[in-house]
Amino acid sequence: MDIHVNAMAKEAVDNGDSVTVKYEIDGKANEVEADYVLVCVGRRPNTEDLGLEALGVKTNDRGLIEVDNQGRTSVKNIFAI
Repeated sequence: MDIHVNAMAKEAVDNGDSVTVKYEIDGKANEVEADYVLVCVGRRPNTEDLGLEALGVKTNDRGLIEVDNQGRTSVKNIFAI
C-alpha cells in the first residue's frame, strides 16, 4: 500500500481492472495505477479517549498525532496515517 499525503488528485480513469490517478504534489505531476483508490479531504482527528498520552504518543494542539515523513510516532513501533 502506498500513501500519498498532501497530494491533489487531478484525474482518475477507470481501466476496468484498475484505476489510473493523475495527481500533483508541490506542483509536480505524478501518475499511479492501482487496484483501489481512497481520497480523503477535510479529515478531523479521532484521537480522543484512545489513551495515547498513556503510551507516550504525542499529539498537537488540534489532536493530530505527530509523525515523521514515514508515519512514525514518538513511540517506537507505533505508526499513524
